[in-house]
Amino acid sequence: MGYERTPQTLAIEDMESIKVNLAALDATISKYAINLKISEKRSTYKMGSKALPFVELALKYATEYPQYCPNYFSLERFRKNFDFYTQVKGTVENIVLVVEKLTDSYIAVGGDVFGDGRAFYDSVKAAAKANKPGADAIVAELKKAYYRRKPSTTSSATGEVKAKATNDKA
Repeated sequence: MGYERTPQTLAIEDMESIKVNLAALDATISKYAINLKISEKRSTYKMGSKALPFVELALKYATEYPQYCPNYFSLERFRKNFDFYTQVKGTVENIVLVVEKLTDSYIAVGGDVFGDGRAFYDSVKAAAKANKPGADAIVAELKKAYYRRKPSTTSSATGEVKAKATNDKA
């Protein structure tokens, strides 16, 4: 499926610009980033779009009625964390949009490239059947490199999920 808007190559200047800007973005984000362990990610409250109105209202009332805040509670910390959350939320939403564009391009072009490889493989297999010189050697090399992933299986000994790669029957 060709994508006519997809450039054949990414300009070197554009690639360098992307790398420099990503490095600068990473350096800035790293000053504020929090690195959570998997167990912490699982056990932490999740602040989604449905929870946001509740938190906004809780902050409003906590500010208006600080006498109801528990002793261990820091209203200032609540306010600062909420402000940080809203700043990061907007940034994450923008980054997700960029990643989606890049991922769609990567998938589309990757599919085209793989399809082109398959088309050549099918063509050279037909040439081998027609006894064209050199085609058998090309088919043999491509057959070794071509694989299809089988569905994941679980190892009974370890419980690990493993995907097996097998050669295509050419």
